[in-house]
Amino acid sequence: SNGKTGDLMDPNDGAYKDLKLPETLNEFKGKKTPNPGKGKYKAPSRVEILDLIHGLPELHKTHPEAYKAFKIAYGTGLRCNEIRSLKWEDIGDETENYKITLEETKNGNERVNEYLGERLFLELWKMKSDPVYVIGGGPEYRRHHLGKDVAAYFRSKGWTRNQCLHEL
Repeated sequence: SNGKTGDLMDPNDGAYKDLKLPETLNEFKGKKTPNPGKGKYKAPSRVEILDLIHGLPELHKTHPEAYKAFKIAYGTGLRCNEIRSLKWEDIGDETENYKITLEETKNGNERVNEYLGERLFLELWKMKSDPVYVIGGGPEYRRHHLGKDVAAYFRSKGWTRNQCLHEL
């Protein structure tokens, strides 16, 4: 075996090539089955978001890096991986309206986000814990623990949705 399953239903090479299906099932060949439970996306409600915001002072005390990640996601719309790799040098100064320019994004294209703002920048700067990255704690923390800390906070506030920071 080469480790690849390929198309199990392929009439020439599939695992079920000797299985003769009734012709009434031909219309279903090559069709993907719908994913149950996945309907049209529904954004978080105002109450869900307010419950998260209400607990931020406690998160600030207990998990300051997760707090910073929350504030960045909420204030800018950056994805978790973008927040993990966000460097101070990626943020312009007040003459550039604290513009964030990311070279490493999900699709590999440069992305500019102009929504950081002075107030959020100053709050993050006051909490500076790493000379290079906005989120401190070292590479191990950013890679493996930041997302877990954020998700634990969301779950502690009754969040049952699949995504955490990404939905902000």
